[in-house]
Amino acid sequence: MSSGLYAALSGAVAKMQSLEVTTNNLSNAGTHGFKKDRFDFEALFRDSLQNGAGRGLNFVRMSRNVTDFSQAELTATGNPLDLGIEGPGFFKLQGPDGFLYSRVGSFDLDSQSRLINQQGLPVVDENGQPIVITDPYTVRIDENGRISDANGEVASLQLFITSDLDGMKKLGQGLFAPSPDSWEQQVANPRIFAKHLENSNVQPLEEMTEMIDGLRAFEAYQKVLKSYNKLASKAQELGKIG
Repeated sequence: MSSGLYAALSGAVAKMQSLEVTTNNLSNAGTHGFKKDRFDFEALFRDSLQNGAGRGLNFVRMSRNVTDFSQAELTATGNPLDLGIEGPGFFKLQGPDGFLYSRVGSFDLDSQSRLINQQGLPVVDENGQPIVITDPYTVRIDENGRISDANGEVASLQLFITSDLDGMKKLGQGLFAPSPDSWEQQVANPRIFAKHLENSNVQPLEEMTEMIDGLRAFEAYQKVLKSYNKLASKAQELGKIG
């Protein structure tokens, strides 16, 4: 079978994968704290391999899908337990199998007065201990994460960064798991805004442009594949051509 057919097929598959990423980004354009994904393409054959195994053609694939952690705007909510991050850092939460990270600051209190996220995971301090707020009616959280109520300071909310952002695994619902070999450290000068939430960093117009370009490219690959099928049918009718 012609190597050109495989080249067109690899391009179509890569574009289909990129369209799935773009579609997911668009569907989360209104999700607080969502961080969009981006994709990188690579050629499978280079230099001498292109003229050998590639027979003068190149094959492509989506090499990796990484998360874009760029800052998004903050929106005021009026809820004292809604926290928006400006700048680097993540909230640290106690997951079922270890610590997780998130930029989604939509918090509440559970029956034990622990600060929890929307999935019920406790938010922890620099010592990995759950943050407890006993008086939610007078709670105040300043820009540096100091939590106080009518009785004074009761806890300190810290932000953390990891050494391998690209290696963080997206788990859904705004949660990320650190890569096994990464290390964490506290953000030196955190900027936390109470009564605010960070928006999604998805730019709908940009994603729509990506989708249109991707659809056009996918349609072009489909036409090439159909052309190769027609040529193969003609070749069978005429017999093997030397």
